[in-house]
Amino acid sequence: MADAARKLVPDAALEHEHDNIVVLPDVSWQTYLRLLKARGERSVPRYAYDDGTLEIMSPSAAHEDIQSLIGDLVVAYCLDYGIEHRHRGSWTRRSGKLRKGAEPDDCFLFGDDIKSKIVPDLAIEVVWSSRALNKLPIYQSLGVREVWIWQGGELTAYVLRGKGYKAAKRSAVLPGIDLAMLSECIGEVSGNAAIKRFRAHYRARG
Repeated sequence: MADAARKLVPDAALEHEHDNIVVLPDVSWQTYLRLLKARGERSVPRYAYDDGTLEIMSPSAAHEDIQSLIGDLVVAYCLDYGIEHRHRGSWTRRSGKLRKGAEPDDCFLFGDDIKSKIVPDLAIEVVWSSRALNKLPIYQSLGVREVWIWQGGELTAYVLRGKGYKAAKRSAVLPGIDLAMLSECIGEVSGNAAIKRFRAHYRARG
């Protein structure tokens, strides 16, 4: 990761930590299910499965800091603008028929019909260390409407349109949110400071 991106990490002491990522080929669906069962309700390690390829990821503290701050800012935005939401964290979604499964770093449901939804509207992924498995095809197959990927200090929205995701400057599930400002707020020293700066930005816009 470039030095400029690492300056956006809240705790400089964590900037040299790395995620622990292992990718294994030729893993059966049954083995994937057994691993999920053995882990239970713990949030780590996180598993992603794509038709025989299994990624096992244990996030670093820096990775966790970034995903938590992004989630906090999304919650603050929803509260300020009266957007119905449910914060689901690393919610495991999988399909045996499609042989695909994933656990985002964070995810959200939006709207008045959230109780009936079985997949997130928004999945959030932090790429802190090199990630060998492209998770977008998994999310596409599962029907996740939008994926945000934080990488190199920038947050990019990938919006599901037709048969694939398209990179977009604006979110479709939260059309008014400023992704560039959200990325800048990640570098604040605390969650409170990040939220205060984010809210001040919107108050200044009127």
